[in-house]
Amino acid sequence: MLKNEEGTALLEFSLVLPFLVLFLWGILSFALYVMESQIMHLSAFTAARVALTNDSPAGEAAAASLLSASQRDPFWLTQPTREFRGYDLAVKKHGKRIEVEIGREKPWFSYLGQLLKRQPVADGVESIENAFHQLSVKYAIGR
Repeated sequence: MLKNEEGTALLEFSLVLPFLVLFLWGILSFALYVMESQIMHLSAFTAARVALTNDSPAGEAAAASLLSASQRDPFWLTQPTREFRGYDLAVKKHGKRIEVEIGREKPWFSYLGQLLKRQPVADGVESIENAFHQLSVKYAIGR
């Protein structure tokens, strides 16, 4: 065994660093996913409460403004921009029952990236990556 162990800490650090970065990146992406999920649940709850006291368009507007402000994304505000980005926001009132559906899918530019990399574009949730790019919340209140 060599008595000169200079640089061993640097070598060990360089071997562990990629795994550490990957682990931290996974924690961060999961935390952002959970945070966005909570924002969408709060928006669905807000839309249902507003639609219960007013009407469906008022509930949809309340959810759209909350989503737009909290995510700093103005594409939630109008129906054409929501369709362009793959967002879904629907508030339906059936008597005293309110049903809210909020969803978002993988944006079109990520599909473009897959095509440029010559990867097949998969439909549906077939992998963990696709699961994090699709988020849907359904909420109902009333009878």
